[in-house]
Amino acid sequence: MSSKFESTHFDIQSSIYFSFLELSSGQIGINSFYMKKPCKLHKCSYCHYTTLYLSHLRYHLSTHTGEKPFQCNLCGKRFSVKHNFNRHKLVHLKL
Repeated sequence: MSSKFESTHFDIQSSIYFSFLELSSGQIGINSFYMKKPCKLHKCSYCHYTTLYLSHLRYHLSTHTGEKPFQCNLCGKRFSVKHNFNRHKLVHLKL
């Protein structure tokens, strides 16, 4: 399911992190979890996306910038995520 928007909220007093998603079906999804210690929220400078993980923000930023730093040396195809690049390399190993 793709989402139209995602908004997040972190309640510092209760250490509960909430994520609200409006799905393409029009339904609202809510995720929440308790954190043992307060964490820094990383915010996208292009939109309202917020995450607890810097690696998630880096991936998300590539959707705005179009950056694809991983390039296959056999076919030239480029990837924004290293995992996808590594998976692609298997295509060349299959005969």
